Amino acid sequence: MTWKAFAEDAPLREYLLGDRTIVLELAEEISVEATIRVTAFAETFQTVANGTPGIEEVQPTYTGVAVHFDPRLVSPSYLRGLLHKALELLGRDAGETLRDRQLQTKEQPVMEVPVLYGGDTGPDLLDSALKLGLSPEELIRRHSGREYLVHMIGFTPGFPYLGTLDPSISLPRLETPRTSVPRGSVGIAREQTGIYSIPAPGGWRIIGRTPLRVFSPDRNKPFLFEPGMRVKFRPITSEEFARLAEQDRGQVREDDRRHDREHEPEEGREQNGWRARDRTGNTVLSQPTGQRNIPAENAVPALVVRSPGFFSTVQDLGRRGFRRYGVPLSGAADPVSLIRGNLLVGTPPGAAGIEMTYSGGAFLALLDVPVAVTGAPAEVTIDGHPVDMWRPVVLRKSSVLEIGALSKGARTYLTVAGGIQTPISLGSRSTYVRASLGGIHGRPLREGDILEAGPHPALPWLDSKDIDYAALFPSAGEEVWVRVIPGPEPVVPATGQTIAGGPPTPNLRGDGLKTLSARTRPGGEILKKLTSSSYRVSSTSDRMGLRLEGPALVSGKTDIISGAVVPGVVQVGSDGLPMVPLADGQTTGGYWRIASVISADLAMLGQVRPGTVVRFRVVDYDIALQSLSQLPL
Repeated sequence: MTWKAFAEDAPLREYLLGDRTIVLELAEEISVEATIRVTAFAETFQTVANGTPGIEEVQPTYTGVAVHFDPRLVSPSYLRGLLHKALELLGRDAGETLRDRQLQTKEQPVMEVPVLYGGDTGPDLLDSALKLGLSPEELIRRHSGREYLVHMIGFTPGFPYLGTLDPSISLPRLETPRTSVPRGSVGIAREQTGIYSIPAPGGWRIIGRTPLRVFSPDRNKPFLFEPGMRVKFRPITSEEFARLAEQDRGQVREDDRRHDREHEPEEGREQNGWRARDRTGNTVLSQPTGQRNIPAENAVPALVVRSPGFFSTVQDLGRRGFRRYGVPLSGAADPVSLIRGNLLVGTPPGAAGIEMTYSGGAFLALLDVPVAVTGAPAEVTIDGHPVDMWRPVVLRKSSVLEIGALSKGARTYLTVAGGIQTPISLGSRSTYVRASLGGIHGRPLREGDILEAGPHPALPWLDSKDIDYAALFPSAGEEVWVRVIPGPEPVVPATGQTIAGGPPTPNLRGDGLKTLSARTRPGGEILKKLTSSSYRVSSTSDRMGLRLEGPALVSGKTDIISGAVVPGVVQVGSDGLPMVPLADGQTTGGYWRIASVISADLAMLGQVRPGTVVRFRVVDYDIALQSLSQLPL
């Protein structure tokens, strides 16, 4: 088939995913042909759209291409024009055919992946075999008896989506996803099989585990797989698993030694009685090629962590451009509070600060530096004397800033003039703990950590107005309304009915909630149930996402071919309950995407704590854009 024939005959579906992503589906099923089509189209679109302001990144998936954009710089209608221009360009290119690319794929060498099936490493093997009417040995034989193609990378950094699975061992995802799946776990879901690259929640049926590291920032080549690679699984014994795992750890240690030789860290030094930790030694990535980071330039020690609080990390506005590798955005869960704090101390809006969850910390000043504390309310003192939040103040050398437990909300932010300076990891200083990326060694703050700041003025840059910040943040048990726009699943015919709405009261950010009178969109019945129900935030929620407890929206299967997922997408798991990814959420997912929280309300979701009641209201895209334009995001 030529590209011209493809452009004319391929099933196309175009839709918005939230208010900052447009998706063009190019196929309806997983296949080698679909992967080739998607890859070729993504490359062509990148050429057509090169240099277009507002396009943040292009993300290929199993069956389509997601274009992430800033609607304040480029409109969806303009992007639709670019998408169709790319299709036309492919249609005119009759010289390159699907067969040509198929031959290139077949010439790729086969990577062998050792797997220890069953037991503790494959907890779903026996149950899966029982459901299929097979013996465990036969399931293993069929799973390891064929070659697979890496169709895409997604979900988490380096996670390979492999296909296609033998239809005789195809099973749906688990009804209730696990809250954590170990790194290296080999799972199956419908016609897919894959390997978990880091510990992460997931609903795939786990039948084994590989000792190989699918993703490791400690390696020169951090991602083990790339789209187009051919893969075959090989069953191994527990003894071989242990031997291979030790070999892999040995390689990591050698990479560490080489990195230390190339970038000698500064010696620890005494600062006001606190021993500074090395600024270097952070083994995160600066590029997908695996190059490691060196210390930030023009940065000086500014603060010492005396007490880190419950869970405190370095965060900026996140990393963009790497979702095609499965790397999430990360960044501040409440970017509005971080930006306002940065503006108060005269620092660029996107500079890094400290995000503290549920409780604050204590910090010793190593120099005079303007600081501000924003976000959820807490008691703040300097040397025991109370100071106001949402106001800049000069923290003098040797003084101690203390931030207490949060009385409402979930996260408080400390911003420092000049910004917190840590090595830039994949374009961002943000900490992604699950993958040990960014921040200080990719982990939460510890007692004794040195926080460095960049150049800054002697005094705060801006004055501040009185802000009733306590009214901005929800308490546990309080009801919070967030606005959503409809998602792409499930697709049902329009009925002409209106979508139910909520009360016409202001939300906790002060924006009026407007009722949407509109025709029923895809999944209208489910949306009506979503908007008429209340959901309580589960205690298992974290920066990766919110799990919601309440009425099930549907019974039965809700899994789809894995596609793009963005922060705020309301997914429905096999148990029928909604879940909403946040800053550290996965980049792809395989559950219904029935709606998306608008960007203007994502900061509020970043401040809810377990027990908070969440309600949803459907609005149209224009309201989403108007609300976004009012925020400093």
